[in-house]
Amino acid sequence: MGGGSSRPSLKHCTLWKADRSPACRAVMMALDAMNIDVREVDVNLDKGEHRSAEITAMNPRQTLPILKDKDLVLSDSNAIATYMASRYGSAAANMLLPTDPAGRALVEQYMHFNSSVLYPQYKAASNPILYQNCRVIAMPTFCEIHCAYYDMENMLKDRPWFNRGNWPSMGDIMLAATVSTLHILVPIQKKKYPKLASWLFRMSERNFYITANKNGLAEFAKRINIVESHPILKETQEIYKAAHPEPEQKQIKQQEDKGDSNDAAVIMDSRKSVDKPAKYKGEKCCYLADLQDLRNPSPKTKPKTE
Repeated sequence: MGGGSSRPSLKHCTLWKADRSPACRAVMMALDAMNIDVREVDVNLDKGEHRSAEITAMNPRQTLPILKDKDLVLSDSNAIATYMASRYGSAAANMLLPTDPAGRALVEQYMHFNSSVLYPQYKAASNPILYQNCRVIAMPTFCEIHCAYYDMENMLKDRPWFNRGNWPSMGDIMLAATVSTLHILVPIQKKKYPKLASWLFRMSERNFYITANKNGLAEFAKRINIVESHPILKETQEIYKAAHPEPEQKQIKQQEDKGDSNDAAVIMDSRKSVDKPAKYKGEKCCYLADLQDLRNPSPKTKPKTE
């Protein structure tokens, strides 16, 4: 994290972290935004240091980050960030985490969206690549990430930040750590998600993002061998297209195999249907369909009976 002579140093607080982890970087950004310094301990995940006796004693789940403040031990990024803001924060902390119940609830709502929706998809996409020598992202995960991008685009419809003010909140920081990492795996398309792309760019210009997020992002990208051409994404798309032909092509092939001559009716019917994301009992990825149609599907018309 960034430092400075005017920053309060809490020597009795220790943060165990790994820079490539979005959850750790979220806490680091929050502390930098609040101008708080703590003692830091880097944990090497590839060497299994997070499974050491010391870490396990503090957090049996063996996850990071972990914050120890004297006798208090916290092992959740949301809990750490809100605790530090409430316990040691000043005016800067109040900007990030409002003291009024309504403002705070709104910010915490976005923090929970990050931990319950975005972060599980980050783990689903990255863990097979990091630990199982996998070079593709599973299609259901690929689909869910784009659905999350779509939801965030709508959340930003009437506001520049993920709060009700004209400045970033704790919710923005937590979301930025995860979204910036997902952006490496599944790039955010500016034409499809202009507000989300603009928000992430504005976040990337903040000092706390530069000091506490950029290096960890670079470390993550290097660890999974991502380059500018995004080979994992490219390979994922190629494998999907090979395994899932376009609806009309698939239907034509099925009809040819069956010897059915009513190809035109089958093709027209397939064009009317909307591909459903994997979580909605379909095989197709919603990224290949119109997300607006998926979120607001038109009622299906009943087939006419003769």
